[in-house]
Amino acid sequence: MSKMKNRIKKSERKLCWASVYLSICYVTPAIVEGLVLLLLDIFITRLFVYTPQLCEWGSKWFMKHWILMEIYYPLLNYLHSCQPLIQIFLTLNRLSSVISPANHNTKWNKYRLPILFFILFSPFFIIWNTIISPKIIIFYFGGFFILGVKAVEWADMSLFLFVVRSFAVLVTVVSTVIMFLRMSKMKKRMISSERTLCFACLFHSICFMIPSFFEALAIFNKEYGNSWINFLIQPFAWDVLNVGSPFIMIFVSAQLRNHVFSWKTTSKRTQTVTVSLSSNAPHGLL
Repeated sequence: MSKMKNRIKKSERKLCWASVYLSICYVTPAIVEGLVLLLLDIFITRLFVYTPQLCEWGSKWFMKHWILMEIYYPLLNYLHSCQPLIQIFLTLNRLSSVISPANHNTKWNKYRLPILFFILFSPFFIIWNTIISPKIIIFYFGGFFILGVKAVEWADMSLFLFVVRSFAVLVTVVSTVIMFLRMSKMKKRMISSERTLCFACLFHSICFMIPSFFEALAIFNKEYGNSWINFLIQPFAWDVLNVGSPFIMIFVSAQLRNHVFSWKTTSKRTQTVTVSLSSNAPHGLL
């Protein structure tokens, strides 16, 4: 009996680590994408918008090195397009681990590479107009930022992104509700690391929905969308996702911290073996 219990515990640990490792494979793109957006924001977008002293020199430098504008603006929109796709699969991954834990690792590991390829290449169907459109410099707030003039008038990237984000929000809300309803019925059986990743996924979903709300407000309310308040609030709303999301996923999950920073912690594990003795068993078998 004790050997069987130990085998069950070992199999649960292996299943738990496999699930955690698989989740890391889907979380890592979100962290990398958020950090790249954060670096672009710090060293290009915010730097030249909120530093008037760099306005004249920076605008002339970008006009002279126009190829950088051709790279920067599509890259920025590409990363923003990846966010809702990552959010969809990250939420579905956590939902699957709760609904079907037995087949979760096998199914997601099987389709891991196709999903990653889909996340990497499908944003080009959203940003293609920004790639072929001419880039211009807009002076605002004492600084400047880079925008694209639509080469194809009907191909509005904001509308494309709104559709994808709306679908991502719908999937997030439905999946999160189902996930926590199922978790409430299996708390005693659910391994703590799985439960931690589910809560981390919830916090990441909240971070994702905040900028999505303000973007939807800008689309449906043209007066707000064209006002200076929108240009002021929207970047900070994105900060919630770009900055908050990686920190949430790293600091909530110890497994993810060890994976990202290669921190190795040694912990002593004590195992308690329970042996039940039958009163009717012969003394020679004890």
